[in-house]
Amino acid sequence: MQRTVQDFLDHEIEELHKNIDRIQNHMTDKFDSVASSGQSSLLSLQQEHLTLIEGVQNRVRTYHDLMSVCRQNILDNEQRHSKLAYRENTNHAKHSAEWWYTLHLIQFWSDFLSRVQSDQTH
Repeated sequence: MQRTVQDFLDHEIEELHKNIDRIQNHMTDKFDSVASSGQSSLLSLQQEHLTLIEGVQNRVRTYHDLMSVCRQNILDNEQRHSKLAYRENTNHAKHSAEWWYTLHLIQFWSDFLSRVQSDQTH
C-alpha cells in the first residue's frame, strides 16, 4: 500500500516531535554556556519547523497540493528576500535579521520539497 501525503506529513511531524524531545532532554542546566545557547537555538528551529509543517497539514490532500504549497512558499520568500536585498543594498554580513530569516525559509521549503518529491517517487 502506497503512503498518502497525510502519512508523510504525520511521519515528518513525529520526527520533529522526537527531535524536540531529544533536545529538551539533553539541554544543559548552564544557561550562560555556549552549548546551552546552541541547544536553545536548535530547539527553537525545530519548533518552528514543526509549526510550518503543521500549518500546511490541513490544507493539502495530495502530494501535488503539498508540492504546490512548498513551491508557493519558496516563491513568496524569494520575492521578500530579493526586495530586502535590494532595499538593504549591502554586503551579506550587514543584512537584517529578516533577510537572513527569508533565506532560512527558502532553504527550509526547498529541502522539504525535495523530501516530498523523494517520498512520492518511492
